Amino acid sequence: MTGLVTTDVEPWACNLPGVGRCFVHSDGSTSFELANGVDSSTASMLKERVISPLSWWRRGYWLLNGAVMVSPAQQAVLLCAQPDLTERLVVALSQRGWTCVGDSLVPAAIADGSVLVQRRVDTVLCSSTLAMSESLHIVEHPRPGGNAVTVRVPMHEGSVALGATALFPLAPSASESAGLRRARLARGSLVEVSPGERTPEQVLDAVAGLTALPLWTRADPNLAEIADGPVASDRAVDRAVVIHTRLGAALDDLSEWLSDLAV
Repeated sequence: MTGLVTTDVEPWACNLPGVGRCFVHSDGSTSFELANGVDSSTASMLKERVISPLSWWRRGYWLLNGAVMVSPAQQAVLLCAQPDLTERLVVALSQRGWTCVGDSLVPAAIADGSVLVQRRVDTVLCSSTLAMSESLHIVEHPRPGGNAVTVRVPMHEGSVALGATALFPLAPSASESAGLRRARLARGSLVEVSPGERTPEQVLDAVAGLTALPLWTRADPNLAEIADGPVASDRAVDRAVVIHTRLGAALDDLSEWLSDLAV
């Protein structure tokens, strides 16, 4: 979010080219000056996806740049992956009895050495292709003419402490230590509104200290390359089946690992 919002003025000013301006006041409340012709769905999307996170930040929360899901055993996991894979992980886990705290920019605070995360939205964002293929209830199309839709999945009630982080990256260097991987994950998962706004050491230490899901979780850079659209070649369909199977195996591993952790 660096560069999106000016924090050295009061109230904070957020300029949205072609859309208008937003102001975030010291108590976290917001006010808007929308440009003429901005439709209600676009305004709603901006308030939920851009302005709401700024409000949480102003109230002293950090923003985690990843999805947070809670297992049936109430283990909260921070999922870090590329956006198109993250949406598939959120949807697939929600179909396996998990609940969602948030799909991106999840508010987090430190309490007694734990990272407490808070639910910010009631829906999650995904592609219309994924929503239709999984028969999800589409709430709205927040970007006119775009492929993104908001959908309903089971959401987690109340705050919850993060218990683990799950990486779905490209294979790391063999020489990279587990501690370095966790530290890199922690830095990558935090969103700063403005450099120097506050020091990150406390939350970095807490997130880096979480149990890290072993890298044997079947990460695959092609996992999100599901065939787009109702018509696909036989080869694309075959690849989609393989990818869906691999995703299911990775989620099985995640569930089994968390169950062992809880014992």
